[in-house]
Amino acid sequence: MMHACSDASWSQPSQCGHVIMRGGCAVAWSSRKLRAIAMSSTEAEMCAGVAATKDIIFVRNVLTFMGKPPNGPTPLMIDNKQGDVVQRAQFRRICSHASLGDVAAVRPRGLHEPE
Repeated sequence: MMHACSDASWSQPSQCGHVIMRGGCAVAWSSRKLRAIAMSSTEAEMCAGVAATKDIIFVRNVLTFMGKPPNGPTPLMIDNKQGDVVQRAQFRRICSHASLGDVAAVRPRGLHEPE
């Protein structure tokens, strides 16, 4: 089974990172400085979640191309509750200050909160 974890730092400068695991091994990872300073920890977590989602889609496509498609959805674990608002209906109300940009791409991908 494949799963991913993302994290972000709201410090100056804001940073984000993620790792995608399959079979207990890291198959993709990233750590980078955000282009803009996040206005809140929620915005920083959203940026980390978006970057992780893009890499999840890429890794799933590569695995499918190689004839080893992943079984089921890939859970994305975000380290705090602010990051989880991306997946909830009240997203726009809570995060009205944040730029929605690529964040809308995260919700329809079947990501869900870990149990």
